[in-house]
Amino acid sequence: MSVDPARAAGVVADTASATCADCGDPVRAGTHTIVRPSADVEVGARVSPERLGPGEQAVYHLTITNKGPSAATGMTVTDRLPEALAAAPVQGCSLRLDVLTCAVASLAPGETRTWAVDVRAPAEFSHPLTMLDRFQVTLPESITDPEPATESMSVVAELVPPQARWPWVTGVLVVLALGGLLLFGRRKRRGRG
Repeated sequence: MSVDPARAAGVVADTASATCADCGDPVRAGTHTIVRPSADVEVGARVSPERLGPGEQAVYHLTITNKGPSAATGMTVTDRLPEALAAAPVQGCSLRLDVLTCAVASLAPGETRTWAVDVRAPAEFSHPLTMLDRFQVTLPESITDPEPATESMSVVAELVPPQARWPWVTGVLVVLALGGLLLFGRRKRRGRG
């Protein structure tokens, strides 16, 4: 028996019977098959820019795609945003403390849903910080995902304090300062002699 993958969850009953001229009563057998829709849901995420200075803004771009074969219904997408970042509200999602939750009523095979999450770095910080952010899709138990490893994705962003953002500037300033001292010292010696 084959079942249409787009079929809603439920029970399929099937009965078979066999008869033969010499066997007497017909033989009957029945089965009940529980049908669970299968939806391969894939998460994609990226952050732009990946390095943030004090007060700078970034955007987390989040996508979920249903690769089928069944519709995916009753999903939630969650993300525990790094505590160091302040997030703006996202249409169609709730933001409680640092947890972003987006409900997806239904996603047809081949359909994609996207969100943009605007975040801002703190106005002041003194140490670099690498932040790992993990987006997770949760499907109801009634739906099977043949590739569950694609239900989550992590992205990395860095908070970089001002003094660490432009290390080459510091190096150039040190070289210029030393060069100026050496030049000034030579002129001073020539003036004495």
